[in-house]
Amino acid sequence: MLSVSPFTKFAIGLAAVSASGCAQPIGIETVEMSSKEVASMVASLKSKDAIFIWDGTSALVMAARVTDSVTQRPISGATVEAVRVGGRNTEPLSSKHPSAMPPKKKTARDGRVSLVAYFRAAGSADGFSVFVGDSFLRVDAPGYHPKKVRISPIVRLDFAPKTKHCEVTLPIALTHQ
Repeated sequence: MLSVSPFTKFAIGLAAVSASGCAQPIGIETVEMSSKEVASMVASLKSKDAIFIWDGTSALVMAARVTDSVTQRPISGATVEAVRVGGRNTEPLSSKHPSAMPPKKKTARDGRVSLVAYFRAAGSADGFSVFVGDSFLRVDAPGYHPKKVRISPIVRLDFAPKTKHCEVTLPIALTHQ
């Protein structure tokens, strides 16, 4: 039988605002809150004067579609590998999520494959960003030149405030050898 706790654990980052207006981190504290306390906190966040930011980890789905650059036909059986570049700035914030990139996968008959990796993320009421650094997908298929495609040209991916699932679509056209 599953038991449900009436309390929820939160990790809250504490910061002090200096005279310059910049927040100086103090630390992170884990607190337990009842559902009534959570509802009160959420209600206060809806205030027009409330300011909040968060820092954490997000799952990112990288959906690749591999095609032939001349015919535009899908390439079945291409190997796609995700490579993390950016070190500590891209790795998950906590050890709760795997920091290793997903294993290599082969494209299906339609030339598509999805890989899921965890990256650092941060946000506010205006939206959030997933920090991928210079990470890329390495694509290789027999008879084609291998190719590297960056996940983002600007080291991060930006998402709207109420985005439920972070996904980036990466079209990859390979040229014959």
